[in-house]
Amino acid sequence: MVALPDVTPEVLLATNKSVESMVNAVSRLEMILQSKLSSFNDCLCQPEISQE
Repeated sequence: MVALPDVTPEVLLATNKSVESMVNAVSRLEMILQSKLSSFNDCLCQPEISQE
């Protein structure tokens, strides 16, 4: 983006805000996933054994 010959400061700021928003969204989703996964840390479930 920065290397484009006709890029304006406004375009760079809009791009920066968009990237920041995306990073924040991904971070929130990762925290949610980590929270869900931590619910199963102490799971005592036994793997199902197939009977053939």
